[in-house]
Parts: sequence; structure tokens; C-alpha cells
Amino acid sequence: MEFSQDDFENEVIKEEDLDYEIMDRKLEGGFGEVKFARWKGQRVAVKSVPKDATGPQIEALKLEIALMSKLNNQNVARIYGKVEGTDTIVMHCYDHGSLEDLVHKGKETIPLAKKLEISAGIANGLCYLHSLKILHRDVKPDNVLIFEKDGRSIPILIDFGISIELKSDELLNQTIGTLPYMAPEMFKQKYSYPVDVYAFGITLWELFAEEVPLDGMDEGLIRMLLSMQKKYKKKFLENNPDLNLPKTFDFETLRPTLPSSEKVPQQILDVIGQCWHSDPKKRPFFSDLVSLFNEWTIGVKLNGEDYFKKKEKINEPVNKGLVLKRVLHVGSDQEFEKIHLAIESAEHDDVILVHPGEYRETLKIRKNNITIVGLSSSEGDVEIVSKSDAALSFQASTGTFRNIKFKYLGSNHAAVSINGGKPKFDRCEFSSTGPYCMCVTQGGNPYLNGCIIFEGIVGIIFSNRGEGTLNGCNIFNNKLQGVWITSGKVKIVDCNIYSNNEGVFVDGVQSMANLQNSNIFKNQNDGIRIENGLIHVSGCEISRNLMSGIKALNIEYGEEEFKDDENEEEEEEEEEKKDVKQIRFIENRVYGNKNCGYYFQDVASVLIEKNIIEEQKTGIYVFGSQKNIKSFIKINECEIKNLNYGIELLDSITSLQCNGSNIRSCIKAGIKVEAGKLSIKSCEISDGMKQSNGIICNPKGIVVLSESSIYNNPTNGVAILGKCKATKLKVFQNGKNGFGVFKDTAELYVINCIITSNKSSGVYIDKGKLDMNTSKIQENLTHGIDIRNSLLTKNKQAKIFIKKNIISKNRGTGIRVTNSNFIIEQNRIFNNNADGCHIKDESKGNVINNLLTENSPKDISVINNSHIKLSGKQLNKTIKNCLNGGKITQVN
Repeated sequence: MEFSQDDFENEVIKEEDLDYEIMDRKLEGGFGEVKFARWKGQRVAVKSVPKDATGPQIEALKLEIALMSKLNNQNVARIYGKVEGTDTIVMHCYDHGSLEDLVHKGKETIPLAKKLEISAGIANGLCYLHSLKILHRDVKPDNVLIFEKDGRSIPILIDFGISIELKSDELLNQTIGTLPYMAPEMFKQKYSYPVDVYAFGITLWELFAEEVPLDGMDEGLIRMLLSMQKKYKKKFLENNPDLNLPKTFDFETLRPTLPSSEKVPQQILDVIGQCWHSDPKKRPFFSDLVSLFNEWTIGVKLNGEDYFKKKEKINEPVNKGLVLKRVLHVGSDQEFEKIHLAIESAEHDDVILVHPGEYRETLKIRKNNITIVGLSSSEGDVEIVSKSDAALSFQASTGTFRNIKFKYLGSNHAAVSINGGKPKFDRCEFSSTGPYCMCVTQGGNPYLNGCIIFEGIVGIIFSNRGEGTLNGCNIFNNKLQGVWITSGKVKIVDCNIYSNNEGVFVDGVQSMANLQNSNIFKNQNDGIRIENGLIHVSGCEISRNLMSGIKALNIEYGEEEFKDDENEEEEEEEEEKKDVKQIRFIENRVYGNKNCGYYFQDVASVLIEKNIIEEQKTGIYVFGSQKNIKSFIKINECEIKNLNYGIELLDSITSLQCNGSNIRSCIKAGIKVEAGKLSIKSCEISDGMKQSNGIICNPKGIVVLSESSIYNNPTNGVAILGKCKATKLKVFQNGKNGFGVFKDTAELYVINCIITSNKSSGVYIDKGKLDMNTSKIQENLTHGIDIRNSLLTKNKQAKIFIKKNIISKNRGTGIRVTNSNFIIEQNRIFNNNADGCHIKDESKGNVINNLLTENSPKDISVINNSHIKLSGKQLNKTIKNCLNGGKITQVN
């Protein structure tokens, strides 16, 4: 089985997991060496710094790793991870070679459609980089790998060793890159994104001309000519007629000479010329180039390589703004002045090509399977603008729209209204001054690919059983919601939803959203809000929203309880067949939101699995119930870090399970349980900051801990004012106590735990109850167990039970008891530095069958009017001490 890039998150990879191939030589790439290996069943490329690398080379690879870890686009290489303890990265391996190999080493002629498809893909990858404010700076055929999949040629941009992430409007002046792909301004002035467009133009020339640019020309000479002013350059060339200059070189412009239009269509030559324009401001944007090359690719695939000649012929008599209806299956052409006239004349499977311009029309589509394509050019795009009604009202079964901008300038309608049917929109734009950019209702089910939905009150609304799929769309700058689902099912994949008041709103019991691999960020309120509906979110980034990343409210249906781990596999098949009544969040990264990553209130059933949750006030916040809905929240294998609180539970009727997760670097507490029940298994809660506790359990809280580690927190590992049960726990190296109990109604039950190396006491009890069994309390910096003010209950029962534990090597007392009632039984208490047991201040209790030995200075001291009953086989070896009214009654 072969994996795709998206099957892995960036991770730390162990060297021993890489099975390297035997190679005659190492390949060089940018600042690193490249080797190949097998990892997780697939072939990968392993890039590392050479052994003789300099500091700048090492730093460049580190920057490359940091930059590439942010990228996720089909036309950009993505790393799987970093090799543990090294500056080595593991990347997907593309076995089909580079664009340079294809052009200059391939034996077969490259079809025009393939060249156009590759050009569109390169432009798409660079458009994506520029959208993230990343400048590649080394675009060339050698840095483009070709990936063949399902009959498509997918170009992959690689080698980000000299790429840079720009600040807003930042200009650079560093001369860096590869000749002859470097724009002239890189040699003599500040530069920015247009240098990538220039390099793309040279790459296009190389692909379509199938020649090497400036082949055989001396690099020093190129650099000198590029830095010369035009008048000096001309004189220099006149005075040096014997220079070794290539034939394919324009001396005036310092660009390769364009081939004839017989070899390469004139439209492509025009674009190449625009890309390497001497004025950076006059070079096109990659978003326009993507649309243009995609349009040409489709045209050539549908019509063959004569597409450009036919297009030229068609365009000759047509004025700006004219609409062309093309009936592909009979090959005839008709022309119309209005789009709606072409639609009225169209038949099933017809394609209507619309020339650039603004069309003041209201289109109503009732015929099935009509395709309308907007043709882009330097003159502009196709815009359909309406004030009185929706620019497009779709009431057919099927239809396709491509490269069209729909605008509504009124106040009562949407730019596009879908009333039933399954239309497809490819790279379209929707904007509206009315309530919606797009309204989907009455069972409509559109598919939107690569579309832009912006500057509406609501970006897109689904109501009255409206459904749909949004793929690769950008949804932004809407005054209320980017996506609002009131009734229906919606799938959102690879989308960017940002700068809206709210990103996605799922509202209503008949609503469901499925979000995959999308970015929801910088919205003014919540990134995602769910009320009554269902949602599944996987592989998404939810970040930098000004309220919560995800907020879920009032979701009453759900599973009554969590499945037992052992029954999950048996019930998996059954679960797939039924509707899942649980909101799920899988493999997301939730970070930088102003309030909470996740906010839940009155939500019946939640699963959060394999998330990274970081850098906000609270990672997961569960608020008190207002509707008395019993809630179950399950958190599996998550990384929760760099927050005030990792988890806050404030709801008395909520049960929260946390399994296999790491909660670390929190400022106030890893987990705070104000009310409700928390169960933790196989987790790590560590490395708190400032004065934080690992876990705080307040009076109304119940905490059940098992098989977990709690360590390196600045105050207590676990601070208890409510009830806590701990089993098979490791609690160590906390700044104060391992466990701290601070209220007379608080209860702590400890079974089979290891409590060691805490800077104060292993266990500290003030007034509360302790039942401690079969645990190890060792090497704490003051006392092993410190009991204070825990007197008898109202029923005259002791509150302190310490049985069958090993208590040793603590720097203070093994067990210190102050003003408390207790039972200490069958423990091994030895090698403590300040008494094995120190009983004082009117304490009373039984010390039964313990092994007390080798403690310093005494095994047991009883002082200040305390009284104990001492029994056991080793009494004659126990060193005892009584002072100030202390009394030991020895019982056989």
C-alpha cells in the first residue's frame, strides 16, 4: 500500500525506522544531500546537511524545515517529519523525475495539453505560497518534480532552502537565486513577489521552447549585463562582438528569444512576455495565471491542439462582452449578445463560452447539464451583476459554471440561489450586498471547487434540506457567518474560512457539517459554532479566532455512555451502519484563539482525538449546564500545551475522559475540575509554568487518575479540595507536593502509585481524608507523607489510613502526623532522614505491624501530648522516642 502526503502529520521520526537504499552516490539538493529510504511501507526522500556543512547551510535547512512544515498544497512538497536528534527531514518521494529531466532528457515529444497542465500546477503552487506571504526565490525546472497520477501530470515545487516568509509589503535586497531565472531587479534594486513570476516566465519558455535558456553563456557575463544600465549595455555589446552569446538571446531585453508562433501558440508567447516584463508591477498575478492555464488545458483536452487556432479565429470578429455558445457535439458556432439568449438556445450538454466583460443580467437555469465557462484575458474577467434579483437562479438538475464572478448589488436576494439540483461551480466568485452570497435550499446540492465567497452578510447559507460540498474554497470578509447551515448536510474540504464575524455556524437539529483539512482562522467571533446540529471536524487548523476556536451548545442527542475499550472493535461495523450521534474532532490543530480552543455547554457526546491544542487561555472548556443535559466528553491522544488551563471542567453532570494525552506547559493548571467527573488514563501532565498545579480538583469535582505521570509542575502535582482516586500513577519532581489535600471534606484514595522526588512532601493532607495503599513514597525533599488537622469524623472514625506502602529515603520524615487521628499499618518505613514516623500535637492513632528501621534519628517519635498504640513483630528493633507528654502504648 502506498501512502499519500496527507497520511502523516509532521512528526519526529526515529533513525532506525528508515531503511536506506544502497546508492552509488548521494544526490545534492539546495543546501542538502538527498538519499532514499523505505518508511512505513513507502519510498521517501531523506534530506540532510552534508558532514562538511557550514553554519549557514545548517541554518538554511532548519529554516526550510520550519517553513515546509506549514505547507499543505497538492503542488508543493510536504515533509513527513524530522529525524530524531538530527537536522534531517523526511519527504515524500516523487519517482518520475524533475521538469528539467522531462524537457531535456525525455525521448518523447511532450503533448501541448501536458505542458499546459504542468504550467497550471506550477502557477497554483506559487499562488498558494504567495497567499501565505512566502517567496520561493529559486523557481526553475530543476526545482519542479513531476508526479504522474491517474493520467494527470502534477508538478511539485521543491527546495525551499532560500525561500523566505515576508512581512506585509516587505521588500528584499539580497541577491540570491539561480541564473538565468533571476529577475533583473534582484541585482540592482529591492524586490518582492514579482521575481517568482519572472522565474516562472523563464521556466515556461524552457518548457514550451524545449531549449536551455542562455545556454553556454558565461554566468559572470550574465550578472554583469543584468546590472548594467541600458545605454552602457548596448555600447558594451557593440564593442565586444566576439562574446560567446547564445542564439536564443535578446541582447536588448536580456531575455531568451521567443520561438515562433508556429511552434508555440501566440497566446502562450504573450503570457511568457508578460511574466518576464522588465517592470515588476506589470507582471501578472499567479491567481490569474492559474485560471488562464486551467482554461487552456481544458480547451486543448476537449478540442485538441488546434484549440488556439480555433480560438484565434473565433475571437477575430467578436467584440468585447460578446457571448459565444459552442455546441461541441456538432461543432457549430453561434454568437449572442446576452448570456440568457445563449442559455435559451442551448441544448443538453452544450457549452457556452463567455468573453470577458460585465453582464447586467439575471440568469435562470432550468435546462439540464449546460456548461458556462468564463474566458479570462488581460482585458478582465466575466462578471454577472444584478440589482433586482439573484444574478443566477438555478432550478435544473445539473449544470457547470467555470471562471465566473457573480455579484448582487441589491438588498433582498443572494448573488446565486440554488433551488434544487446539483450544479458545479469551478473557480467562481460570489459577492453580495444582500443577505447572502449564495443561498442553497429545497434540496439543492451544489459542488464548489476553488471558489471565492466574500463580502456578503452571510457567505453561503444552507436551509430547507440544502446540501453541498465546498472544496478548496476561500470564504472571507462576510459580516456574519462565512458558512451557515440551518438544515442539511454540508462537506467542507481544503477550504480557508477567515475574517468573517463567525467562520462556520451549524444551527438546527437537521444540520450536519463535515469539515476536512481546512483552515478556519482570524474570525471576529468563534471559528466554528454548533447549536443543536452535528459536526465532524478532521485534519483542520482552527486558529487565531477572537473568541473560541470551536463552540458547541445545546446538542441533546448523543450516546448515553462511552464504549468500553475492549468492545470498540466488535461494535465498529455496527457503528458505521447507523447515524453517529456524537460530535467528533479528529487530528486537528487548534491554537492561538483568544479564549478557548474548544467550548462546550449542554453537549451530550463529544470525541476529541489526536488534536494539538495550544496557545490560548483554555484548551478545552466545559461550562455549567443550563438544560440539565448529561454530557460525556472523551479526549484521546491529544497534545495540549502552552495555555492558562489545558482543560477546565465546570459542569457537575459532565463526565470527561482523557486517555493517552499530554498536557504540559500550562500557566495556572494542566486540568482544573470545578465540578463534574474527570477520568484520566495513560496521560502525562507536566512542565507547568509560573505557579501552576498539574491538576486542581475543587470541592464539587471528582477526579479518577490511572496509569499516568504527573511531574515538573511548579506547585502541586494534584491539588485536591474535592474527591480523587489515583491508581498506578507516577507523581514526581513537582515544585511542592505530589498530592496536596486542602479541605476537611476532601478525599484522596491512592493505590499502587509511585510518589517521588517532589520538592516538598510526597503527600500533604490538611484536614482531609487519606486512604493510601501499596504505593511507594520515596526521595521527596521534605516528608514522605505530611498529615495535619485530620481529626475523627462525626461517626468517630479516623480519616487517615496508610497501609502496605514503602516509605523511604525522604529527606525529612517518612510520615509526619500533626493533630490528627490515624491508622498506619503494614508499611515498610526506612532510611528517612528525620524520623520514620513523627507524631505530634495531640495526635492519636494505631501503628500496626510496620517495619520501622534505619531511620534517623529515630524510627518513631511521639511528642506534645500525642498517644499511639504500637504493635508488631519488630518492636524490639524499633528505636522509639517520647517527649513533652508523648506516650507509646505497646500492644503484643
